[in-house]
Amino acid sequence: MFDFTYVKWIVRALMVLAVFFYIMFIGFDTFIVCCIFIGVFIGSLLLYNSYRKEKRMVNTENSDVLIEFYKNNETDKIWWVDYIGMKGRFAVSFDKKKILNLFSDYPHNFTQEEKQLFDKENPYWANYFKNRGLS
Repeated sequence: MFDFTYVKWIVRALMVLAVFFYIMFIGFDTFIVCCIFIGVFIGSLLLYNSYRKEKRMVNTENSDVLIEFYKNNETDKIWWVDYIGMKGRFAVSFDKKKILNLFSDYPHNFTQEEKQLFDKENPYWANYFKNRGLS
């Protein structure tokens, strides 16, 4: 696979040269004005991307916590739940409606099919919780 690191450095060097020649031949004042316009454009792009990300988040039913669903692999059937702004929470969902906390719900609140699917897709966690038998 091609490594784009060298291409990035070449593009950066060309950008520095372009800025140098722009200042030399056009003038410093117009360079500052162009930088302001470019900054506003990049800022609006960043704002647009953050807005799009917020649209993918949903509120939980019982609180104002924002969450986002994601999969570790495209072939997975389990959705992992990312609690935005919170660390250390491990939760999964099989239908994006019912959210199961890994530490408090596994395995007793998982159905037999959900437990089998979870253990198949997540062997690390299955091994971690192997001493928690179904009662």
